Amino acid sequence: MTFIAVSVVSAHLEETHKRWKLESFADDGGSVPVVVDERFAEKVRRQLATLTWKKEGYRFLPADSAILGPTFHDPTSFGGLMYLLDLDTGCEVWRSHWEPYIATPSGFCLDGDRMYVADLEGSHIFEVDLANRPGTIVRRISHPALNDIHYVVRTRRGLLVASTGTDMVIELDLDGNSLYEWWAGDYGYTTTRGGLERRPEKGVEHRDQYYHTRFQTTHLNAVRYRDPEERLLLVLLWEQGCLIEIDTSLPPEHQQPRVVLDGLYHPHSIRPLWGGSILVVNSQGEELIVLDRHLEVVRRVPSVPGWIQDAVDVGPDRWLVADVNRFRLLLQDDAGREIREIPFDPDWRVYGMEVVPDEAARRLTGVRRDAYASSLAAF
Repeated sequence: MTFIAVSVVSAHLEETHKRWKLESFADDGGSVPVVVDERFAEKVRRQLATLTWKKEGYRFLPADSAILGPTFHDPTSFGGLMYLLDLDTGCEVWRSHWEPYIATPSGFCLDGDRMYVADLEGSHIFEVDLANRPGTIVRRISHPALNDIHYVVRTRRGLLVASTGTDMVIELDLDGNSLYEWWAGDYGYTTTRGGLERRPEKGVEHRDQYYHTRFQTTHLNAVRYRDPEERLLLVLLWEQGCLIEIDTSLPPEHQQPRVVLDGLYHPHSIRPLWGGSILVVNSQGEELIVLDRHLEVVRRVPSVPGWIQDAVDVGPDRWLVADVNRFRLLLQDDAGREIREIPFDPDWRVYGMEVVPDEAARRLTGVRRDAYASSLAAF
């Protein structure tokens, strides 16, 4: 059996469009929509009066990591969820009930008996127990630089995070202390798509702010070390359409990015594969790109048009693709042939996927759905 954990950043798509002030079509000559949804297209295709604004109902929480939330006074109209899918049957076998705490689950990673889940709008990362109390949140990790968190991976020292709203990469220890930072604006990425200048704002609070994609200079959205020593950092730049590598062992002033793959169209995910290979999801380029350990392209796998939110390797000649514009997970082969589709709720915005080990899946599926009843009563 194969189990897939899926994060749903919002279960209320129309409200999400409103909150993010999403523009369905570009006003700078572009004609291909990032999100296709005829129900809402006219409501979101408009000029924006501002590119930054304060999050409504946001609550600053004490520094104590044991205080889990809630971050928002009322996330019920836009909050998301996470669920576990049995890929063999296409059935949901577990669902989270984290809405008071993790309002908008986005990027996440598995680490043995733990899972780390980013809250995109809440600007926190949560540690979830997969062993003793499966599915229970046990810790909140945060930092003022976090904003619009897209990606989180476990490192030897802590967590590596793509803070997309602030165009920066940060590595945190599990207490939320900064161990390493790379701000794109320090290395020449200071101009937004609309031609505005934006410089890094370090040492200030970002968590309660919205920064529209047009106010971001790179919209960097996926990060990962590619070597066991955790020295060589890969970062995916959505705006520039490229994958860059940074040697973090150099002095900060010499950590200039090296472009290792370009010509991408709004890429959105990096994943390790067997043997040191790497998968890059070229989201609007309609393909999955496999790189070898030397970062050379060895395969281009055609996939769905529109927007590939994420993809995972689920076996020889098998890929599971999040085809979010068609509200489905799609199983396909290396030639792009569709094998099977698994629809999901058209009000959902599916975000990320991970293959879950059988033992962790078994533990999760044994969790009672009212496991949070007593803790929620405190709020």
